[in-house]
Amino acid sequence: MKMEASYSDNSIYPLEVQQMVESTTHCLNCGKKLSLIQRKEGRRNRGYCSIYCMGRKPVKMAYAEKEYGKPIREIILEMLNDGATVTATSGRLGVNKQALYAWMDKLNIKKKVVWG
Repeated sequence: MKMEASYSDNSIYPLEVQQMVESTTHCLNCGKKLSLIQRKEGRRNRGYCSIYCMGRKPVKMAYAEKEYGKPIREIILEMLNDGATVTATSGRLGVNKQALYAWMDKLNIKKKVVWG
């Protein structure tokens, strides 16, 4: 799941992620039914029911869960346990290394180096 560099003019997310957010009818974190927000340019959906939900599961984290079909904790653990580095894992998930470290901290995943 390598994310392409195809961005629209007004967003920081790739087009695939934008389309997922716009097409969802339920909160990406808690699953609550969303109501559309009225804007000047028309109605649109942000993908979350509140700022709290947005902070709990960022957009790219929700996209990775959708693409791999399992919780993000399992995805990260599998990639790291299969021998991938943090840099390689972050590249496959489409985030930078610092963001992956923040996700790992949030999900209580610790790196353990075994010398053998």
